[in-house]
Amino acid sequence: MAWSSCDEEEMQYPEFNEVTYMKDPQFSLGMLFSSGAIFRKAVRQHAILHQRGIRLKKNLKEKIKWICADGCSWKCYGIQQQRSTSFQIKTLYNHHTCNPTWIQKQVNSTWIAEAYENEIRMNPTCPVKAFHSRVVNDLKCNINQSMIYRAMKKAKDNILGKHEEEFGKLYLYANELKRSMPLSTIKLMTDPPETGTNRRRFKRFYVCLEPLKEGFGEGCRPLIGLDGCHLRGPFGGILLTAVATDPNDGIYPVAWAQVEAENNDSWDWFLSLLKTDLRIENSGSFTFISDRQKGLVNALEKQVPSSEHRFCVMHLYRNLWHGNRGIGIRKASWFAARSTTEFTFKKHMDILK
Repeated sequence: MAWSSCDEEEMQYPEFNEVTYMKDPQFSLGMLFSSGAIFRKAVRQHAILHQRGIRLKKNLKEKIKWICADGCSWKCYGIQQQRSTSFQIKTLYNHHTCNPTWIQKQVNSTWIAEAYENEIRMNPTCPVKAFHSRVVNDLKCNINQSMIYRAMKKAKDNILGKHEEEFGKLYLYANELKRSMPLSTIKLMTDPPETGTNRRRFKRFYVCLEPLKEGFGEGCRPLIGLDGCHLRGPFGGILLTAVATDPNDGIYPVAWAQVEAENNDSWDWFLSLLKTDLRIENSGSFTFISDRQKGLVNALEKQVPSSEHRFCVMHLYRNLWHGNRGIGIRKASWFAARSTTEFTFKKHMDILK
């Protein structure tokens, strides 16, 4: 491979490595940066770490000039190289004659979110006030709490993903599940597009994976627990679940779905798919446990009329606990639930009354 004289001249200048040098950037005359964005990021990092009042004097596509506080001799001037996106430092006075400052204009919510992303990942429930104190103590500069709030939100969005983007990938997720596990049941339901647009609105999403179907048929008892819970987030919704117990009496997930509400229609839709996946033809051999949700009771009577339907003792006890509290009430409730004969059941029910 032939090298030109221009390439040789370029190769003699130091190159800024973003991975290793960004922790504490050090600059030299002629240093090359892969882009103007990296050049700005490195100088901003230097200003924040060393508590200097550095600011942009000129911020153009092909010219970037940084200066420090009034009276300080530090300055850095970079220009874009011809026929390239690289930036090179052409002028550099790399000595500060100013004192560290408490007012730091280079700190913003994006920088904080990126710098503290790992810590927020490890402690996502950290209070804003406590995190604010931590950042101020680390950077030794003035930062308001609203910036900390925005930084935490940006970091959590980077960690968990934005809801809008995740919902936009549901078709890709469904296709990938079907590709890797062809016998899985994946149902994605959407509302018809609104007038004047081709975009559909998400409504329901059902998942029953192939290994879960096989495992239920080979090692689980015909006992299924059904429940729904509200989902937190900007779009809300309800998560419907069907779980069983494995041979070790552990919780065994069977199927789940996100729906718009917990009502007759959504439970009927969920149970019809579940019945097909588990090949429930003789429903009399199955027992379902629920929390007495009205829509679920009606759906069970419609989809599996011959099956046994039992109610969750924990939900019954919680309803009883609101008006009747105490250790005696709790013990009597559980003794009655664990009774194995009609005589002992009536005995504990009389005590409970």
